[in-house]
Amino acid sequence: MTNLINIIKSSLLPAKQQQHSQPAHDLGFSKEQQGGFESISAVLFIDLRDFAIWSQEKPPSDIIYIINQYFTAISKTVRQCNGWVDKYMGDGVLAVFGHTSNTKKGCIEAITAARRIDHEVKRVNSKLSKKLKKPISVGMGLHVGPLIIGLIGENNTSTMTSIGPVVNNTVNLEQLTKEKQCQIILTESVAAQSGLSFDKFQTEYVLMRDVNIPIEVFCIEAARHLPKAKI
Repeated sequence: MTNLINIIKSSLLPAKQQQHSQPAHDLGFSKEQQGGFESISAVLFIDLRDFAIWSQEKPPSDIIYIINQYFTAISKTVRQCNGWVDKYMGDGVLAVFGHTSNTKKGCIEAITAARRIDHEVKRVNSKLSKKLKKPISVGMGLHVGPLIIGLIGENNTSTMTSIGPVVNNTVNLEQLTKEKQCQIILTESVAAQSGLSFDKFQTEYVLMRDVNIPIEVFCIEAARHLPKAKI
């Protein structure tokens, strides 16, 4: 983590994308932790696909209602898997796992959350079938690496959030899911550190934006096919 602080500034997501983060007092972070701490954690990014298509000709109230139904289902699933909903980014959700436990546990929890989110999306699609011309789908990226977590912002607007290259890399992984025609892309490092068996999946190497070194990943058609684990 020696060079992490030096590259944080270049890795920050644009402020306009960071729309929400949970208050520190609701998350159990100590005063010392609110001042900033380092953690090697799993990061999961979930993004609603084809927003412009399914939102056409819908009134704003319907769009907000539909998005909130998905956000509620995804956020509850994240919390049930011991994760933390760090921020909402447009129509996407960024979640962190293992920040208060350990890296292996965080990777297992993130993989489990992704599996459950796949099922939750289908449930919400069924619930909203009368409001949707076609079911909504999601793409997911999952990575693990060093983060700096702390209370960031001005005065009463400050919130706990995570920063670091792993955040941008996770978002970039999700953006590759359409090209790879899969629902989730996770790095081999997540699979290895989880200790779960990925023997039935094959890896490949991808180049992500702003990253010159190929990264070994699993491109998995549906997150429900991920290995099961007890958490």
